[in-house]
Amino acid sequence: MTSEQRIRNNNHRRRVQAAKDNFFLPIKELVKSDFGENYSNYFLSNRKMVEFVSGEQVLLPYQKSILRNAAKKLGLALPEFMVG
Repeated sequence: MTSEQRIRNNNHRRRVQAAKDNFFLPIKELVKSDFGENYSNYFLSNRKMVEFVSGEQVLLPYQKSILRNAAKKLGLALPEFMVG
């Protein structure tokens, strides 16, 4: 692995971790209280969080709606991958 690839991978890992810590995990707690633990684990599994940030999985309209409403309730800014 070249140093350029290593830097790219590290930046991606940092971006994913920041999105998880600052956006997804607070929202996951709110979703858990609103819809239950099983749904929150299904809706925001670790794998899905990574895929949402990296663009491997596209958010469906209902998912965007849940995330936007929860972010608004919590006063969180929408991350880059959700804007636009």
